[in-house]
Amino acid sequence: MSDHKGMKWAHWLTRVAFGAGLLLYLLLVVMVIHWHINPEAYQTWYLVNGFDAGLSNFKVKLKPPGSEGLALSDLSAKSMYWWFFRSSLLFFMSLLILWKWMGIIRSIRSLKTFYDQNIRSFQSMAALGLWMALIGSFNINFEQSNMVNLSIPFGALLFSAGCLVLKMVFSEGKKLFEDSKAII
Repeated sequence: MSDHKGMKWAHWLTRVAFGAGLLLYLLLVVMVIHWHINPEAYQTWYLVNGFDAGLSNFKVKLKPPGSEGLALSDLSAKSMYWWFFRSSLLFFMSLLILWKWMGIIRSIRSLKTFYDQNIRSFQSMAALGLWMALIGSFNINFEQSNMVNLSIPFGALLFSAGCLVLKMVFSEGKKLFEDSKAII
C-alpha cells in the first residue's frame, strides 16, 4: 500500500489544500490590517453572505461602489473584528483537521494503518468538527442592532459522525491486527 497512486494523490492534494488554506488565512490577516489602516480602500469589496450563520461566511465579491449589499468599507470595527475572529477560528480548525488528515495518510502509506495515533486523530477531528458546528451555528450582525443569525451546519455534524465511525473502524482493525499477530 505504501506506493499506491491514490494515496500519493490524496497526500499531495491534502498538502496543497493545507498550503492554500495557510495562504488564504495570511491574506485575510493582511486584509484586516490594511482595512484597519485604510477602510475606504474596500469600497468595492462586499461580503456575499454578510453575517449569515454557517461555515461559509468568508466570501467577498468585488462590485461597483454603491452596489446593494454590505461593503467592507462600511463595517464598524466591532463587526470587522468579530468577522475576523470567527473566520480565524474556523480557518484554524480547518487547518488542524487537514494536518491530522495528512498524518493519517502518511501512516497508512508507511503501513501503520491501525495504530493508536490514527484512532486519536479521528477522535480529535470529530471534536474539531463539532466545535466548527458550534461556532458555525450562529453569527452576530453588529450592523443591524446585534441581530443573531442561527443555522444548523449539517456538513460539520456529518463530518464529525463520519470521523467517529472511522475511529471505531480503525479501533476494530487494530484489535484484529493484534489478534492476527498473536496467532502467528
